[in-house]
Amino acid sequence: MASTAIGFVGLGTMGFPMAVNLRKAGFEVIGSDAFTGIYDGLASRGFLFASGGRACWRRQSG
Repeated sequence: MASTAIGFVGLGTMGFPMAVNLRKAGFEVIGSDAFTGIYDGLASRGFLFASGGRACWRRQSG
């Protein structure tokens, strides 16, 4: 399993499946999206969330 955290901004039509594939590959994915309703479906899959792009970067860079 990979130990790299990836910050992903935009979990819409394109971003959602890409982020899911990264998570399936074992990466820690920290996501952010303007529509916070998307978080419900991803939380059960082990995703972490940030309040925006800058916060996403801060969390993934340690």
